[in-house]
Amino acid sequence: MVATPKDINPNNEPTVICPECGLPIPASMERCPYCGIRMPRGCKMLAIRVAVAVVAVITAIVLLVTLL
Repeated sequence: MVATPKDINPNNEPTVICPECGLPIPASMERCPYCGIRMPRGCKMLAIRVAVAVVAVITAIVLLVTLL
């Protein structure tokens, strides 16, 4: 039986996209359950980097709008 995203992530925790197979997996997993690739520096680090990037973009937009 192949795991589906709902089997892997029943609690709706944050997900990241596997760079190998492109499927969403929970940010807390170190390996993709679909293709078995080890996530670079763990999925948590990737999720944190994405969150920081999103906050930086939102901050830049807010600053740009307030300066105009």
